[in-house]
Amino acid sequence: MKTGWRTDEAVVASRAALFERIAADGFNATADMPMIAYYKELIELYPAALVVMTEHPTGSAERWAASVKATIGRNEELFQQPPFTFISMMRGFLRMEMWNWQAQGAPPRRTSPGAPPAFDTAELVAFYRKWNSEAEEWVKSKQRRLLKFKATDGWKPLCDFVAALNDASVDAKCAAIVASGVPYPSANVDLRKVYAVLGGLVAFFQLPLSVIAAIAVAALALGVRLCSACCRRRRPARSNDKKGKAA
Repeated sequence: MKTGWRTDEAVVASRAALFERIAADGFNATADMPMIAYYKELIELYPAALVVMTEHPTGSAERWAASVKATIGRNEELFQQPPFTFISMMRGFLRMEMWNWQAQGAPPRRTSPGAPPAFDTAELVAFYRKWNSEAEEWVKSKQRRLLKFKATDGWKPLCDFVAALNDASVDAKCAAIVASGVPYPSANVDLRKVYAVLGGLVAFFQLPLSVIAAIAVAALALGVRLCSACCRRRRPARSNDKKGKAA
């Protein structure tokens, strides 16, 4: 059987080589894309590993879908437009991301006339529920330890769970974190800000060239004025110093 131009055996061997390289580089945990697509292989490869299945902080599939559509779900929309088309690596990144969504069974992005490709909310909600349910059932079928975790649960349940590692350094770090009372980061507000900036960049590069040029000239002129004002403030001080020394 073929997978693209490579045999299934070659694909499996390449994955094994990837996992070995990651371990050799000193990493002992993984999360997020693209490694989430390999969770079954990784669980089989590391029989003593603990498995944490994160859920949206609110527990709402609808809120998760909204978060995706506001952030990483916009990658195909944003990164296929200037200025990101000027960055050659973006093409490879988008191929990797599209493959990863497909590998997880995510719904395709829908398109409509005059609109960028986007996920359908109802399909994302169904995907979230199906993925979580199937992943939980599979992990439990392997008699593996699983923690269903929401960021709003805080550090304690996570620290209690990793205590099974019997690692003194991990226990010490957990004890210090819990005692400090520092909150667990439970929202991707910063990521939403990042995507707002990315969207702004795309909108800027869609302006007519004459408008972009005018803005660039205005910004340059403002920069020159600020530099000149800064220099003028410094010169009198130097002049006074010289007069004082002469006196």
